[in-house]
Amino acid sequence: MNDVKEIISEEDVDESCTNFKRQLQNRLKHGLKPTITKTTFPDGSVQYAKDQGTLLSPKNTTETSFGFVVDEKPDFTVGLVRPWILLSSQDVPNEPQLLIRYNVTYILSLLPGFLLSKASQDIIKKHLILEVYDEEVFTLTSQLCAQAFQFIEDAKQQGETVLVHCNAGISRAPSVVIAYLMQHEYLSFHKAWEEVKTARPVIKPNEGFLKQLRVMNNLP
Repeated sequence: MNDVKEIISEEDVDESCTNFKRQLQNRLKHGLKPTITKTTFPDGSVQYAKDQGTLLSPKNTTETSFGFVVDEKPDFTVGLVRPWILLSSQDVPNEPQLLIRYNVTYILSLLPGFLLSKASQDIIKKHLILEVYDEEVFTLTSQLCAQAFQFIEDAKQQGETVLVHCNAGISRAPSVVIAYLMQHEYLSFHKAWEEVKTARPVIKPNEGFLKQLRVMNNLP
């Protein structure tokens, strides 16, 4: 019995591979759903690409100029520090139903240019805006703290409930509330920190604010 050998040329192999590649590409092209990939760079710029990387737009520096990804989801969490002191982000003051639920009648806004909606204005008795910036070099001056503390004390004495907020309710507002507890309730920094942290677990004052709070409590 004679063996029969089939000789395949390099040209046949190349043609076979080419045909297979063409079939695979055609299947991928028609069998997969188109996708758009959004890339956010460390400088905050955004770039969109379609399918295998075809750019739909160059890096867009107008969408955001922050060095982090901005979380645009609202935060309606309300922290109860004291029966008359509430702590939140900037989303709560313009939610009338929440203001009514928590009996909020005073609002202390620790960020410049904050505006209350007409519906919230109809509920609130007093609104104080103090220009505080979430920067390590920003100083929580004695004058600024005195204004904030007096506003909170007025609410307490009048039997009202005050909502203290900043942008995210993480750095500025917690820092001022901690300072208030240290000043008016004679709590240590650590005790005031624990109580505010318990009321709003996400707090994280910047390093500059932490140093100032420690100095207020005569800590190194």
